Amino acid sequence: MNNEQIREIIHKYNQGEASPRERALLENWYYQEGKKTSLKDEDFLFVLQKEIIWNGTLHRSGLAVPKTRRLRWLPYAAAVVLCLLLSIVFIVYQSDRKQISQQRISLQEVSPGGNQATLFFSDGQSVELRADQQEIRLSGQEIVYGDGSVVLPKDSRSLTVKTPRGGQYKLVLPDGTQVWLNAESELTYPESFGVGERSVTLRGEAYFDVTKSQQGAAFVVRTPEMDVKVLGTKFNINAYPDEVATKTTLIEGSVSIQTVEGHSAIIKPGQQAYQTIHGIQIDQVDTHAPVAWKEGYFAFENTRLSDIVRQLSRWYAISVDYTTIPHLHFTGGISRDVPLGQVIDMLEKSGKIKFALKNNQLTVSEKPKSSP
Repeated sequence: MNNEQIREIIHKYNQGEASPRERALLENWYYQEGKKTSLKDEDFLFVLQKEIIWNGTLHRSGLAVPKTRRLRWLPYAAAVVLCLLLSIVFIVYQSDRKQISQQRISLQEVSPGGNQATLFFSDGQSVELRADQQEIRLSGQEIVYGDGSVVLPKDSRSLTVKTPRGGQYKLVLPDGTQVWLNAESELTYPESFGVGERSVTLRGEAYFDVTKSQQGAAFVVRTPEMDVKVLGTKFNINAYPDEVATKTTLIEGSVSIQTVEGHSAIIKPGQQAYQTIHGIQIDQVDTHAPVAWKEGYFAFENTRLSDIVRQLSRWYAISVDYTTIPHLHFTGGISRDVPLGQVIDMLEKSGKIKFALKNNQLTVSEKPKSSP
């Protein structure tokens, strides 16, 4: 981004008018500029802009931390005791700094996910897909990568595409429908689509851009909790088993939803539907955040911290200790292509939480409140 583009987005950012994608771009730029080891005169613009960015973010999120009061001078009579205490504190501080430095290194070493997936066939055969490709295309004759190279000939077997933690992949089905699979997800495709219905099964999360059938055959996505039926549309389904509910967010067109209990509903663009004990709840939402992962960034809109770390655990292939996570909400965005430590830095800017990574397990805890 050039300076003029930066200024324009910053203005929207501080007015609360920037989209999640614009916030992610701006905050990613923040970190890239932060890597500079020295600043020239013209770079002072970046310093001022970065302060504006973070002040605006913390203020709107309700996470701004008030400045601590200055300590009063201690009585002169305590000077000797103070010196002794300071020497002890200095030793502890140096030890803590070393631990924090080592912790930062380990966080920065946790790389983001990438293109990883495996094909599993109904007879037990499996094929690991190439990491230097990002999509496969299924046709009646063969399965090929996006560049046209052959994965293997297509036969009558049904298949399942699975992404691991830290993986993602795109599929183009025989009818032209495009499917983006998020991390730790799987999509099962039958031997062939039926005449009156095109049906797939999903576990995890996927974004669908469904091609309308010339024969009028509906496209159905089956999940453990509900079925989503469409003719031609764009939508996202989050059906991870560790989430509270399966959520369907509609971007374009119209979809019909039916739960396993028999509840049904039709949703319109800009709406999100999920199952509750009373039936199907439909909310009007900003659709940018639910599909941000497909565009390559995290977007949080007053998102619970526990939901955020769940996303991080899938993408960075780490485990999480959920027992100590504070009940906080965050708003912001950042690229999914950065190391884990960069995302953690952004969250810790709130001044309310701290992270620790040990044996690939992330622990989140609330920072003790500063004494006045």
